[in-house]
Amino acid sequence: MKKLVFLFVSVVLTTISANVFAQGTGKAPALGSTHTYKINGGVAVSGNSYSWSLDKGTLGTPAANSDYDFGAVTNEPSIDITWLATTTLSTNYYLRVVETVIATGCSNEKVIKIVPVNPFYLAISTAQTSPVCYADPVEVTLASTEPQYNHGTVDMIYTVTPNNIGSGTSYSFSIAELLSNTTNFTTSPSVSGGNLLNGVVTSTGTGAVTLTFTVTNDVFFTNTTDANGSAADISLNIAISNGKTNQDVTDNGNGTKNVTVNASRPNTGEITTD
Repeated sequence: MKKLVFLFVSVVLTTISANVFAQGTGKAPALGSTHTYKINGGVAVSGNSYSWSLDKGTLGTPAANSDYDFGAVTNEPSIDITWLATTTLSTNYYLRVVETVIATGCSNEKVIKIVPVNPFYLAISTAQTSPVCYADPVEVTLASTEPQYNHGTVDMIYTVTPNNIGSGTSYSFSIAELLSNTTNFTTSPSVSGGNLLNGVVTSTGTGAVTLTFTVTNDVFFTNTTDANGSAADISLNIAISNGKTNQDVTDNGNGTKNVTVNASRPNTGEITTD
């Protein structure tokens, strides 16, 4: 029973830790995230008013409206701020609140320094172990009494994972492929967890996207054109770029951005005899 309790606590703490990192903190908020800021526990004093403002760089220089969103309520002892994609990273912002006794005009002011961060990035990986084999055995037929070989198709599978997406609800990225043999092979991609249009994949949520490239052998090889049996050897490198969330938070550059999968058959040479 104790082991189960420890396990449960571990899972909860891990989940909380991951969520905090994804959103950042109120003093180091991730782009696209929303945080609550409050004084006196967020409890209003009867007869007092509250005025919030945000400066950038130094006190007295108002931040641009395109950097943040205060939300609908700005006259309470707490406020929600959404840090927009155009917020300047690694820049000092100063959140100010003035509390005033309405009857007398007597006021007080508090300030907190905030430095936005961008922990969002995409990474690409594969669970396949190279070299992967083709889906079916090689097809052997005769052409004018001479044997010929077709290798068929092979699936090369890649996974794109979002990290620290914050309060984003989806993301997108561009893909580029580099196939080692484009003379005899073609590729056809399919996407799970997203949609592909004009080289750009848009996810349907915040989960990983799986890219499956079905590579097809377009020609038959013969004992002459493939004497050493290596014609089936190919590689496919997939690179991702231009990652961003639906809140326009761009990929910060961390993480693996390209992966290569290799495919082959045994390099069976010609049958020789005396």
